[in-house]
Amino acid sequence: MLATWGGLMWLVWIYVFHERPFASFGLFDIFSLSVVLIGFPLAYVGHYAGLRYRLSRTRWRGIRCAMAGSAWRYGATATFLTFANAMTGQLLTPVVSVNLARPRISNVRFGTLPFVFAGSAGDIYGRYLGYYFLNIMAWLVAAAIAFGRDRRHHRRSRHLVRRHPEAVLAAQPAHRPDRSPARRSAPTSCSAC
Repeated sequence: MLATWGGLMWLVWIYVFHERPFASFGLFDIFSLSVVLIGFPLAYVGHYAGLRYRLSRTRWRGIRCAMAGSAWRYGATATFLTFANAMTGQLLTPVVSVNLARPRISNVRFGTLPFVFAGSAGDIYGRYLGYYFLNIMAWLVAAAIAFGRDRRHHRRSRHLVRRHPEAVLAAQPAHRPDRSPARRSAPTSCSAC
């Protein structure tokens, strides 16, 4: 299994990237490439296969559940949609959610009756875009408030130092000697104890 994985990574490196193997390609880069090419699709394949396993072991009043469909096709679709969603700044999240829920729901059977999926991304896309851009605006307003407060405080303190240096010195706390436990003198012993 490990030799197959190493061979696959070597072939991808040679034929996809047209580079000499291991010239400037570190171990961390090989691991990252393997996670992208093998780990993400296998995680989605495992999710679908696990759902199929749970449904095949589920009975309700003697009626069995089942799941059809290919876990590998679901893994490939989910991987592609996840990367497309990442490239668009998560703007495709409703589309990805609906397109991944469709095979999970429509391939489920309860006895001989199939489940039906009738959802569409258009139903929730408008609200999602509103909240998406509202979130961006909220972060921009919070950054503007924080940046504005910092500049205003800095400007006021500079103005105060120029006009009234004695007020700044008077506002500073008086110097106190160090009160750490190591500097304290040991308590004197009491003769009555």
